[in-house]
Amino acid sequence: DHQRAARLHRLCLEGHKEVLGEKHPGTLTSMDDLASSLDAMSDRSSAAELNRTCLLLRTEVLGERHPETLASMDSLASNLRAMGDHQGSAELAQKSLQLRIEEL
Repeated sequence: DHQRAARLHRLCLEGHKEVLGEKHPGTLTSMDDLASSLDAMSDRSSAAELNRTCLLLRTEVLGERHPETLASMDSLASNLRAMGDHQGSAELAQKSLQLRIEEL
């Protein structure tokens, strides 16, 4: 059940923020998990907001080329595509791909 999963992910995120802080990698993983649950429930605007926050924080903490940051970029691109923002989605997906190619 997606609603139950979202509730549990929200509790996890709140706990991680309280114990580890907002920028801790574990907290960011919980944020990403909640965004995925919200997206699965078709709450795309809330999922996109969390995806954006997670991407910004991962970029700040881990760097733009870190695999988890690139995964966040891909998640947001997918979410934007589902919401009909094809240009924003394509730009993010292209940026992610370019960064991955540069790392090879």
